[in-house]
Amino acid sequence: LAYCHQMLGEITEAGNILNEIIKKKNVSMVVQAVASNNLVCLKKDMNVFELKKRMKFCMTSQLDRQLNTRQKLGICLNGTLVSLQTNQFDAVTRSIEILSKTYGRDDLAILCEMALMSAKGNAGQAEKKLEEIFANKSAGECSLAPRLAQAQIFINQEKFEKAFDVLTSLAENTLRPAILSVLLPLCHMVNNERTMKCDKKTLVGFLQECASFYTKNNDVKTALIYLKWLHDVQPDDLNALVNLINAYMLIDERKAEELSRTLPDFDEFVRDLNVNALENTNWLALGSKYAVKRATRTETPKPGATANALIIGGKTRKRRRKVKLPKNFDPNVPPDPERWLPKYERSGYRKKKDKRTKDRDIGRGTQGMISDDTTNLEMHVSPKQAAAPQAIGPRQMHPAPQKPKKKKRPGNKW
Repeated sequence: LAYCHQMLGEITEAGNILNEIIKKKNVSMVVQAVASNNLVCLKKDMNVFELKKRMKFCMTSQLDRQLNTRQKLGICLNGTLVSLQTNQFDAVTRSIEILSKTYGRDDLAILCEMALMSAKGNAGQAEKKLEEIFANKSAGECSLAPRLAQAQIFINQEKFEKAFDVLTSLAENTLRPAILSVLLPLCHMVNNERTMKCDKKTLVGFLQECASFYTKNNDVKTALIYLKWLHDVQPDDLNALVNLINAYMLIDERKAEELSRTLPDFDEFVRDLNVNALENTNWLALGSKYAVKRATRTETPKPGATANALIIGGKTRKRRRKVKLPKNFDPNVPPDPERWLPKYERSGYRKKKDKRTKDRDIGRGTQGMISDDTTNLEMHVSPKQAAAPQAIGPRQMHPAPQKPKKKKRPGNKW
């Protein structure tokens, strides 16, 4: 619930929920650690002492085995940023090594290292470090975040041409709306002929991004302008034509009907389709085990068996173990009909008597309560047994001990 409030921008409600979770004593340490980590992200105006206290609790050794990898990565990254904010540069260096070696996030490690160099006032050193990293890598191999950080460093140093080169070398990411919004003012600042040139592929991608952006924001009229330009650039592209028809369906149905007549017939699409190939690919899409069975089956199938049956069934294995029969087994004698019945349902079943539970209810319950099994008790008086006479042994050879005499007390005349 706190995360939902955070995503909706309701920072106060999310912070109140997280504070309540942290104050509860019966909550596990894992939940408290995650809540403390999220609270550090929410409250940016928290004092330094409180920040250190929260992150120290999140990074205790007791929670190392209870948290998953994603949670530990988030806590480590936040701890790095807190150390960077409090100018603890040695702790930042250790955290950068953990991000790179333990979690394998080189992109985050590069960002933190560049931030550390910038905090120390070595922006030129950060620029050289990034150029060395991306010198031998193509645009597809490099992560987006470090490249954007490199462009940011160039813009801060007013090296607009280098920033323009970095942003235009991001392949498909160059056409993202946020990057385009930075590229447009850079084009005016650089102001050379190279920035004015644009190939057809880049233009098509730019028009597609603009059309999808305005369509998602329910601005159909503006999206329709870009879709028209896209259809003019690529008149043979069916996807552009279909998107244009869908946009006209929301504004002008008559125009959409006219454009739909230019679509090719459905029979032209179905004419060259191979139905058997489509069915086989559908079976392969269900999972890897079907593909393995299909690849390992024999090339000479049995007569009358279809291809689908072979794919599903696979090759059957013969049973190697022999059937063991009893020693006195007679195949001519029919088996006992009660053999498959449970033991307690057979005619010869006799329940064993258990005397341990005979008198188990005696003495149970509250005082004065009468047990239900009192009718089963025997209510007769047992006869008294006569006292057994003492056995007379042989006569003792030694005299019997004398009784101690009472001492006379004064005043006791009688």
